Amino acid sequence: MDIFVYRANEIYGLRISVDGEFLYPFDLGELKHPHSLAPSDTDSAGSDVMSLSTPSMPVGKSEDTRAHDLGKMVDGLYDYQNKTVYATVVTISIHVDRATALESGLFGLQADASVQTVDYDDTSKFSQFYELYKSDLVLREAEPHAEKLFEIILSPVFAVAVLSWQEKVRWLLRVAVWRSFQRKAYLKTFEGTDPGSVWRPPVPTKQKVMRMDHFVPNEDHRWWGEYAEKHVPKVVPQVMFRLCDNRCYREERRPEMFGEVWVSANVVHKYQEDKRPGRVIHWDAAWDE
Repeated sequence: MDIFVYRANEIYGLRISVDGEFLYPFDLGELKHPHSLAPSDTDSAGSDVMSLSTPSMPVGKSEDTRAHDLGKMVDGLYDYQNKTVYATVVTISIHVDRATALESGLFGLQADASVQTVDYDDTSKFSQFYELYKSDLVLREAEPHAEKLFEIILSPVFAVAVLSWQEKVRWLLRVAVWRSFQRKAYLKTFEGTDPGSVWRPPVPTKQKVMRMDHFVPNEDHRWWGEYAEKHVPKVVPQVMFRLCDNRCYREERRPEMFGEVWVSANVVHKYQEDKRPGRVIHWDAAWDE
């Protein structure tokens, strides 16, 4: 991750953009249910959806992938003043022809900017992409999944759910910074006090895992304001829209119609149950053939 940050900043001069899953899963499952999108009691509904899981982080050395990756990101951004990270929480593919996309102006002046990211609360922009999607009646019938995603992002519950997700990500990043500062070079920032004392309650020396619902930053401890906060990345949640004029939704263009379908273990059984044409190959099993 530190190499990724370096290449983006130093070589290409690009902003840091990642899949939201890299930071913490954004669960669309509950938001897909009609009752979750009801306008009544919006604040509690969105919060409840995202409170179904509680983030945690190992305290010491660990093989935990997320702890490792977040630590690398924090370290990689250490010397940069701009620590903004853009995170995609939802991706919607829009299948329209190039001429229609060009007329909309949503994918660049020449429809050559096929990937667009929009801040999670810009419902006005969402509506413009939705109108483009609705302009093709065949597309609406062929891709009900996209219709459902638009219903989600245009619902007021979506913004509340994203804010809840963002709060969890911020907690994880603060833990990552705290873990990073416990190396010898930065231990002096704790001014001789127990590093665990910057949390409420204080993190015990032998604690193996921290959970968000058990430990919160002790905002009264000056370590956060003087040292840590300036190193916590700012995460901007976004929705990605991708333009595709290949009509992938058509029967003859589906992957399984091309002979071999390469899928992960958790969907192999689905292809087999549906008795879809073509040869199904499990990623791992492919190397054994």
